[in-house]
Amino acid sequence: MGIELVIGMAVLVAIFIIFFTNIGGDYSKRTDQQLLDLWSLHESNVRAARSVGPEAHKKAVEKMSTLTNEMKKRGLLRSDYTQESEALDSLSRNLFSRGLDEIKSLAKANDAVALYQLGMIFRGVKELSTSIKYMSESANLGYADAQYALGWAFMTEESGVARDAYETIKWFKIAAEQGHIEARKALDVALKSFSKAEAEFAFAEAEKWLTRKNVEVSHVGTEPQQPSTSEGLQNPGANNDTLSTVVSELEQLAKSGDTKAQLKLGEMYFGGKEIQQDLRKAAVLFLKAAKSGSPDAQLYLGTMCENGRGMPKNSLMAMEWYVKAAEGGNGMAQVILSTRIAKP
Repeated sequence: MGIELVIGMAVLVAIFIIFFTNIGGDYSKRTDQQLLDLWSLHESNVRAARSVGPEAHKKAVEKMSTLTNEMKKRGLLRSDYTQESEALDSLSRNLFSRGLDEIKSLAKANDAVALYQLGMIFRGVKELSTSIKYMSESANLGYADAQYALGWAFMTEESGVARDAYETIKWFKIAAEQGHIEARKALDVALKSFSKAEAEFAFAEAEKWLTRKNVEVSHVGTEPQQPSTSEGLQNPGANNDTLSTVVSELEQLAKSGDTKAQLKLGEMYFGGKEIQQDLRKAAVLFLKAAKSGSPDAQLYLGTMCENGRGMPKNSLMAMEWYVKAAEGGNGMAQVILSTRIAKP
């Protein structure tokens, strides 16, 4: 009888977990009171799912995060620290080798590094609106890593924000002028992806920001700096014949196995500024460059796989490309990867 009771209890627990792990649906269609009622259920679900296993806990946390974001949009939730403190603290220690309380304390004192770290922690648990909030605060205090992360978020929509040329170029420019190497590379890509008018406006705002922050910068202007033709890129104002010649030369170099040419031509097809956008051609070129060991091409492929742009949407494949790019020294891939592999 005792064994039957234990088995019965186990079945009930399993049913409970399965039921609550699948709580969800479209929260935007729920009433405020329904969301408030679901909140306590989700909290219990997250705690219970932890004893079931990592996969059940991960799903429960993701659903909790979705509910959290909807409640924040409606003003039903004021607290930023909505995930289990224990889970956030574990993620904090995995990412930054210090506890959540220490980071929170520093962030309250407007420590730019701590604010950036909070942004990365909340990105890791998919609370994207909170992540962007802390990233923005850190970026405005002058932390280049946060500025770079913001630029990347607005260019790729990777962190749940809308694609925005102004924010992308502005933050890449500000970070680049403060010596951020990866931001300099990303700025070249951004300038090929957006219009000259958008770039001019963003550059002007970046200069104003840098002046306000009293950052010593050389070569800051309102005119976007165009990559040189020797690198296989062309000023958008150049005539079509010259551009056609550059593209033809890049195609020949790419066919011969030149990794840099494959990457540059892939970026042109990806951005769609100098030539008509073709994500499939971009993917083919990035694949060739990636196989030759280009970390930048590998990062592009990771993003394309994750968002289903030019490549089939495949989270596992995206992760594999991020790992390769990170191992090759790509800073953004390392940041992305750190949030994916850190487990609560």
